[in-house]
Amino acid sequence: MECAARLYREFKKTVDLKNPQHNPLYAAMVRSLDDGVGKLLKAIDDAGVADNTIIIFFSDNGGWAYPPKVTDPEGFTSMPATSNLPQRSGKASLYDGGTRELCIFVWPGKIKPGTTNDALFQSTDIYPTLLAMCGIKPHADVKLDGLDQSRTFLGESSPRDRVFCHFPHGTPSGAEHIPGFLPGTYVRKGDWKLIRFYADNDDGSDRFELYDLKHDEGESKNLAADKPELVAELNELINGFLKDTEAVVPIRNPNFNHAAAAKLKPKENGKPAKANNNEFPGLEGWKARGFTYETKDGIITATPANDAPFLGIGSAVRGPATFKFRIRSAKKGEAKIEWMNPGADKNDGRSQSVTYMLNGGEWQDLSLKIPAEGALGVLRLYLPAQSGTVEIDWIELQSTSAKKRWDF
Repeated sequence: MECAARLYREFKKTVDLKNPQHNPLYAAMVRSLDDGVGKLLKAIDDAGVADNTIIIFFSDNGGWAYPPKVTDPEGFTSMPATSNLPQRSGKASLYDGGTRELCIFVWPGKIKPGTTNDALFQSTDIYPTLLAMCGIKPHADVKLDGLDQSRTFLGESSPRDRVFCHFPHGTPSGAEHIPGFLPGTYVRKGDWKLIRFYADNDDGSDRFELYDLKHDEGESKNLAADKPELVAELNELINGFLKDTEAVVPIRNPNFNHAAAAKLKPKENGKPAKANNNEFPGLEGWKARGFTYETKDGIITATPANDAPFLGIGSAVRGPATFKFRIRSAKKGEAKIEWMNPGADKNDGRSQSVTYMLNGGEWQDLSLKIPAEGALGVLRLYLPAQSGTVEIDWIELQSTSAKKRWDF
């Protein structure tokens, strides 16, 4: 740790804030890891066994790609540890930023240095692969979870055409901080990846997301609704995997009381969380400006008091992003979503916005693209200026690296 602290002080002098990999503390820890691995490899060389030693360098998950919740005494309070771009999200997520990893094998005399291979490989393959590389046969009564990929390293076709990942924990509230941190399972077959999020639809059924990783490495376009037959085919593979592994599958609690849960106030270190803004109870961190409101059964009912009513919040999200919300207006009207870069003033010309239209009298699920680059900063949902009420059911903000949802 002393070494990492010294490196941290060195790195922070030259940090480039425009580079997504700009956390000096993380850079220091990686450097410290590199030094440690170097010492191990040197010890193998010094022992004279490098020519008959297999070395594997592998990780169990993607980098922590979310802003920290605690204050850093050095001042780096809002930067994620790392970036997994172009993969989406990070550790604890079912998106590729959370589960896709590089794997390095050193097999002296067999694998030519500098060789690369894009074959699918799962951590369960390591054991049977090592057995084969060492010329050892597994016991006849042992059922192997993985596949022998030793010949794949020598240029032959991989025996694996699909990988699975089962993540049976996580909660919707956790997803506000960690996108994709929901109980689910995915299968990747070739370039197609299907994620099944358990009991995540309003009726308690499973929700599906389908991605073409060949053309959409960042998992930004869900094709599940466009390709129902492929969803059904891949979902059957998930069913087979769950049955074969006797996996535990979470279900929604039929007795869960949403109204009662909404009244609970989460705490941090024994104190009320800042998100439960006491000045604006029930708004989950949003601030009400230019209107009065009441919340009941998860619905905000707003009554405009001036010609520019809005909900505002510090988004802590980087664009481009998608802003979704469910809203109902008593009358037809036009309004906008506005964002301002950190430190910008509303009157200095740096605020940007996109407009939306309400039909009046009916619930509308709206989805607006925010074509911003960099931090969105302060985000404002303006309401139509009118004499009637406006109701808001939920709000969701999603970028390539983060997702937040407010159900009120």
